[in-house]
Amino acid sequence: MLIIRTGFALVLFLAAAGPLFAQATGTVTGRVVDQDNAVLPGVTVNLRNVESGATRSAISNEQGLYSVPALERGLYELTTELAGFAPSSRRIELLAGSTVALDFKLSLAGLSESLTVQGTIPLVETTQAINASTIRQTEVAQLPMINRSLAAMMTLLPGAREVPASGSHGHAAGYVSFAGNTGRSYNMYVDGVDNKEDQDGGTLVQLSLDGIEEFRALGAGFQAEYGRGSTVVVLASRSGTNQLRGSAFLFGRNE
Repeated sequence: MLIIRTGFALVLFLAAAGPLFAQATGTVTGRVVDQDNAVLPGVTVNLRNVESGATRSAISNEQGLYSVPALERGLYELTTELAGFAPSSRRIELLAGSTVALDFKLSLAGLSESLTVQGTIPLVETTQAINASTIRQTEVAQLPMINRSLAAMMTLLPGAREVPASGSHGHAAGYVSFAGNTGRSYNMYVDGVDNKEDQDGGTLVQLSLDGIEEFRALGAGFQAEYGRGSTVVVLASRSGTNQLRGSAFLFGRNE
């Protein structure tokens, strides 16, 4: 009986772990065609994280489609490989909890040696019917804030304002109201882990701003995987790189 219970608990744990990756990571998907718009199966699409050097790859199927899920947010360089066709290269920025559709059109190797395109973040989300706002760490570093708290950074998002905390854990709750709702009506995930205090509904762990790479607020239309709440805040922590970095700050206010 003990073995059966242990196995059942393990199955439940593994089943619950799947949605966590979708909440803190992103997906790159697309189609590969030739110059006549005919689909190209068997194309190897390589992805390399420019900051960390981590690599992933996928192979297009018989419809020419490829998909690379569970990618850490960051700047990626994509290259294609197929015998007889010239390699193509793209560079994109992937946000936490986002899906980027990136198609490739390959030319014959004898016509072009290489095609390089510098990618940018689209102004309009075309793959999901969702209302989302994103703030990156570089923007936070350049914007003045009265204090360096997570709640203060969240108020940079449209429709967000800091409200007084309440309850037995109010001193560390960090309540933020979205779209006029109460400070308990939103959910927060940090790298896929729920960061909401269950008793009072505030923020469970206060994070250093230097450790946050970006965060997004998902309004109406977010995926069912996020569950309860009128707004979902998805945070991605900063990952390590091959370079040693540091930061310093001070507070000052004119009288």
